[in-house]
Amino acid sequence: MFVFNLLKQQIGLKGYGYFPLKLTLFLFILIANLLGLTLYSFTITSHAIITFSLAFIFFIGILLIGIVTHKLKFLLTFVPTGAPLALMPFIIPIEIISYFSRPISLAIRLFANMLSGHALLAILADFTFTISQKNFLVSAIPFILIVVIVGLEAMIAVLQAYVFLVLLCIYLNDSIHGAH
Repeated sequence: MFVFNLLKQQIGLKGYGYFPLKLTLFLFILIANLLGLTLYSFTITSHAIITFSLAFIFFIGILLIGIVTHKLKFLLTFVPTGAPLALMPFIIPIEIISYFSRPISLAIRLFANMLSGHALLAILADFTFTISQKNFLVSAIPFILIVVIVGLEAMIAVLQAYVFLVLLCIYLNDSIHGAH
């Protein structure tokens, strides 16, 4: 219901047909993020090739939906309403760059957040192990910190799956209804 309500809120009735795809994507990213928190594993979303592939595949699909839905009127996406005609030669290239940088920012956001959190956990785990070999009682402090950070990372894993889905829904809404 969470993903369905998100689609309903972001896109409306026309978004209902994309529910199975968006639910699958959300669950894939969520499970991949959470699996990375288990012992002796890694999260595939901390690899740039995975996040870039996901972002670009969905971006191309969303771009095609916009082109098929609006045909040549889709080009109006790059022309802001109300902007002075004299500024159009400057604004349109900026809008095009902004539009096509969406999958890059989407991929980097997921990749960087997952990689940094897991790198922090690995560093703290190594630190805790090194301290525990010298003084077991002192190692309790970084161990408690690790437990707290694992909880924080679990919340970040859910949040990153949510953010990825919300941004894709916004991009899909722009393609279905037009950016204006």
